[in-house]
Amino acid sequence: MRMVQSSLTLHGYEHHVCLWPPASPPAASLLALHGFGTTGYRTFRYIAPRLAEAGLLTLAPDLLGFGASAAPEAGYSLALYARLTAALAREQGLDRPVLAGHSLGGKIAAATVALYPEAFRGLVLINPGGFSRYARWLPPIAEARLTHWLFRQDWFLRFVLPRTPLGPVLGSAESLAQFFRLRHAHRALDLDHTGLRARLRATRLPTLVVWGADDPILPRSTLRRILRDLPHARVALIPDAGHAPMKDQPDRTAEAIAAFVRDLTPDRHLASDPNAA
Repeated sequence: MRMVQSSLTLHGYEHHVCLWPPASPPAASLLALHGFGTTGYRTFRYIAPRLAEAGLLTLAPDLLGFGASAAPEAGYSLALYARLTAALAREQGLDRPVLAGHSLGGKIAAATVALYPEAFRGLVLINPGGFSRYARWLPPIAEARLTHWLFRQDWFLRFVLPRTPLGPVLGSAESLAQFFRLRHAHRALDLDHTGLRARLRATRLPTLVVWGADDPILPRSTLRRILRDLPHARVALIPDAGHAPMKDQPDRTAEAIAAFVRDLTPDRHLASDPNAA
């Protein structure tokens, strides 16, 4: 399935986007947000062609500060990301798309529907950040001077970081640059510090949680904590998949998302099997 790349300006920031259109007019659309240290294309290239075969259009931007999008040195927040995401849906003419997000993108997607619930038809969280029992400790740890010093030490980057669950996430020069750009923004990127978790709990937007059962980064208790905040959510447990089930098990992940969207749009034709032409 052919992928189309383009760029547009949202609230003064240049954004790079990837679009996977179906062969015929789409039955529904998915706006998909990637996680830390990657891009829209690298995250969703595994499932977007499969979703297109099922009649679903997928639009995946590079988030502000990542990939080929603008990368200001400061000013990052969940509120800004939410505003940009809602603006992207409007600018692309998407009619209440389903909003999906993986890892950091899942936290941003959750914040976006908390602030703009009327703009979206549903929410898909794929092993999302912001819900683990460690989430509340991220801002003080990530903003500490010792943390910044460690991440500038060659011995730490070569011998310690690769042995931690964050090694694959922060193991490149690109991801380290992103880490330092966000170094003063972690409280503004936290669901509790911003009060957005309470607003999220008040929303009743249809939600699917896609969970890679063997996630080495987020503890198993995270899924229970997500359901505590979103008790109405449907869960698709993906076996033999880690933190990125769309990469590890693309067929199962695509089918779970397509089935969820199919239930949200019963009056539109969406193929029952994403692997069927």
